[in-house]
Amino acid sequence: NDGNTFAVGEYLLGNGKNTENLVCITIGTGIGGGVISQGQLLNGSWGGAGELGHTSVNFKGPKCNCGLNGCVETYASGTGIANRFNEKFLTEKNVSPLPMSKEVFDWYHEGREEAVEIIDQAILALSHATVNYIHVFNPEKVIFGGGIMEKHPWLLEKIRQKMIGLGMDTLTQVVEFSLSGLGPNSGLVGASQQVWLKKRGE
Repeated sequence: NDGNTFAVGEYLLGNGKNTENLVCITIGTGIGGGVISQGQLLNGSWGGAGELGHTSVNFKGPKCNCGLNGCVETYASGTGIANRFNEKFLTEKNVSPLPMSKEVFDWYHEGREEAVEIIDQAILALSHATVNYIHVFNPEKVIFGGGIMEKHPWLLEKIRQKMIGLGMDTLTQVVEFSLSGLGPNSGLVGASQQVWLKKRGE
């Protein structure tokens, strides 16, 4: 699971080093993640823990391929951003190919109203989902990575600003936020380091 290996890499060698309770969120084509609790990767009963992209932020939202409605992945992943834009603003009469997330971000920076609406919605979804993770896992730090965050690091501050006033202050206000310290290779680094994580816990 690349979300889990991302978390392991950040915990052992990246911006989560010396942080025993850590939530890592990867935002790219989809949204994944991993959770370090008391220095150990949360695996669940068979390794399925950490599916952070399938946290619902709107039970009346768009159907996700996991079976839920309104998962944060449907709003804030690269695929989700493109799908929301195309569904809301395009018709079959529009030219092909349909815009992808790169074009939506480009139009956002140009101030195109439709793109601003979709990206603002993605930021809001991420802020609510992140508060949910903080409530559930009580981390010391939250680290964001993945292709979308690497290309648009300014999103981190936008998410933090949207989180103001959300959630339980005693949990949310003490959390540090960071981008990945290992960049696009964090998952590979983490995969190579999993044996060391296990040895540390023995």
